Amino acid sequence: MRTSLDAEKGAALSEAGGEATAHVLLAARIAARDAGRAAVVLSRAGAAGEGAAAFLAALALLRLGTRETIGLLRPDAPAPSRDESLLVAALAGLQRGAPWVAQRALAEWLPPDLAVRAIALLAKAAAALARAGLRVEPFAVPRPRRGLA
Repeated sequence: MRTSLDAEKGAALSEAGGEATAHVLLAARIAARDAGRAAVVLSRAGAAGEGAAAFLAALALLRLGTRETIGLLRPDAPAPSRDESLLVAALAGLQRGAPWVAQRALAEWLPPDLAVRAIALLAKAAAALARAGLRVEPFAVPRPRRGLA
């Protein structure tokens, strides 16, 4: 059973990328602090079980294996960070049969051997979201900031 997002935590994200995208992004933001609550967010969206577990495992792999810290914002932030946009784009690409989108996103964070595992986990999550009728819509991904020289 799907429920709407909490007004203060997901309304702006829902308007920007759709309700499925907002649920995924909210779950990613919460997962760093409380994986159980993140699983509840995905469950309320209609994507419980194996898909939620795969998504949370992919996030854990990203946290542990990244070269740099991934920019996941606080749950009530109104717009996605660049890293959040890349994560959503990876899921959306996998749902649409475009795994190279996920490869490009994950290449920014993970070495190749871990990226393959993360793509497999995200592919499971993307398929579960699709089966639940949740189509993830990508945000525009901002260009990386260049250092001033």
